[in-house]
Order: sequence, then C-alpha cells, then structure tokens
Amino acid sequence: MRKKPRGHYCRICGQHKANEKFSGRGHATHICKACAKRGNKPPEIKDEPLVFIDDDDIDISDYALIGDENEEPPKAKKKRKPSKERLLRAAQKETAKAFLSKILANGEVAASEVREAAATKQAS
Repeated sequence: MRKKPRGHYCRICGQHKANEKFSGRGHATHICKACAKRGNKPPEIKDEPLVFIDDDDIDISDYALIGDENEEPPKAKKKRKPSKERLLRAAQKETAKAFLSKILANGEVAASEVREAAATKQAS
C-alpha cells in the first residue's frame, strides 16, 4: 500500500509540498507561495452546457466493453456471525422499543410514569 503524501498539492506546479510552502489563502486555493509570487492562477473550470442523449440513440453493440477480460471481480467482504452479546443487546433494544411505543401510543407521558411502568414490568 502506498504512503499518503504529506502536505498539500499545488494545482499550478503539480507538486506535493510541505504545509509551510503554502500561505493562509494558499491552503484553500491549493496554490503554493512560489506559484503565487509568480502570479500564476489556478485553471478555471469552464461551465459547459449539459447534453442529454435519448436512450434510443445509443447502440450498445458499437461500444467495446470497458475493463480487462482477465480482471478479477472485487472480493466480497465476509459477513461476521453476530456474537451472542450482540444478539442479546438487539433483542433488549427491540423489547425496549416495543415497551416505549406501547406507553407513548396515547401521547406524551411524564418520565417518572415511564420509570414506574418499567419497574412494575421488571418486577412481574
């Protein structure tokens, strides 16, 4: 795995440089101090009109498949079997949701009443 380059990337000279090589505004605009002194500006992004194509105009047989035929598909991640603790917590959470939705079905209830109802349910 390749190391992540440190510092910032200058859009003008195309180099990764240390953070100290960028001014306060240079960090946001990705222009190093040297390029800023030379008066270079970042390339402007041109707004081009969007062109919409009808699906009827496209013939798939004219295009080659993209990708290498020998390329292996990405491996699927293994699903972990949930532990007993996770299953227990999930069951407790569902029970608590059902309990609260039953109590709160008729509207707002004071927290003290909810605690009392929970205590009586635990006792039984």
